[in-house]
Amino acid sequence: MYTFLIDFNFLRKNSYRDHKTPFELAKEDYPDRTNDIFNLPPIVLDNHFEDYFDHINSHQQEPSYVAEVT
Repeated sequence: MYTFLIDFNFLRKNSYRDHKTPFELAKEDYPDRTNDIFNLPPIVLDNHFEDYFDHINSHQQEPSYVAEVT
């Protein structure tokens, strides 16, 4: 997974952006930034599954336009 992120952010050239990598494009706009800006660790979403659904479930509300059927 981490290898894919390195490839995607540092090595992948965009044909529609003058065949430059995302890192090269960022360096043009922000020349003082280090390459750590794209050196992000992968986040395994499976490890955060419960956190996400607990958050979603705590914020779900029944829409006000739903009428109660008796």
